[in-house]
Amino acid sequence: MAPSLRVKLAAAALALLVVVGFVIALVGPTLFVCAVLLALWALYLNADVLLGRVACWAIGRIPQAYRWTIERISIRPAWSELDAWSEIVVSNWTWHNPLGFDDDDDPMATGHRFLLQIDELKLRLKLSSLRGAFTEHRSLEIAFMRVEGLRFNTTWNSRGSLN
Repeated sequence: MAPSLRVKLAAAALALLVVVGFVIALVGPTLFVCAVLLALWALYLNADVLLGRVACWAIGRIPQAYRWTIERISIRPAWSELDAWSEIVVSNWTWHNPLGFDDDDDPMATGHRFLLQIDELKLRLKLSSLRGAFTEHRSLEIAFMRVEGLRFNTTWNSRGSLN
């Protein structure tokens, strides 16, 4: 019988505690705490870049396997009240051509291997509406949307299909 998820998580937590204890014994508790704080600070500084990479990875895992690159996704939540308007900024978003499109092998197509490019997409929305959008397929409450630097590129391949 395979072990349950709880048993696997407990084993992983125990292994992590053993490793942390070993590292603390090697370097000392003060240096370990400083290293953890430094790692958390670096993660905080790069959170918007990591969020863009996670979004691109996630959209590539759906059955349509879209190929996106996003430089960064900045979220500025409104902490003043629950239903306040928050801001999300997506920077340098490129929706690449589908795999197998003719320009994959064409060296002359450099710079045109995209379907859509957006320099900046800014949304002002209620973050509380995200839950309903994901769980119950409700709409998002958006107060403001601005798109800067929109480039849409379509080309025909040899079979006559549009990218």
